[in-house]
Amino acid sequence: MATAPVSVEDLLRHRQWLRSVAFALVGNQADAEDLVQTTFERTLRRPPQQRENLRSWLRVVVRNAAINLGRSRKRVESRQQEHAQRRSTLEPSEDPVGEAVLRHELERFVFDGLDRLGEELRIPIHMRFTQGLAYAEIGAHLEISAEAARKRVTRGLEAMRGVVAEKLGPN
Repeated sequence: MATAPVSVEDLLRHRQWLRSVAFALVGNQADAEDLVQTTFERTLRRPPQQRENLRSWLRVVVRNAAINLGRSRKRVESRQQEHAQRRSTLEPSEDPVGEAVLRHELERFVFDGLDRLGEELRIPIHMRFTQGLAYAEIGAHLEISAEAARKRVTRGLEAMRGVVAEKLGPN
């Protein structure tokens, strides 16, 4: 059965209802609005098979988007906790000023490396390491396969390593 096209106007008629459903799922207005936008995007990209079921379709899409948001946040929280545990097991620095200077230099190297990357590599790296998305999620957002997303992240990291090596010189 062919899918029935869904217009933006169709979606906007359900916006307020969808916003209340999203708010009930996540409990805050900003995330609810993000879920509404994600739902609209996904519905326009892959409309329901029958237009008569649009509200049901939207409910399923917004629920799945909320689940994905929760999973992503749990991964980020888990990584932050792991990082905090690793930091707490390290001995305190003997030279906190020197450590801060080194950290600042490292940040400059990283940002310089990111600036040198093209958008095709920079965006997947950003999604992977700042948003904590899995390769499959990155692929879905960029409309590429999970393997292509993994390769872009790998290529981007290799390019960034080259920038850092270039900055540090032949040591």
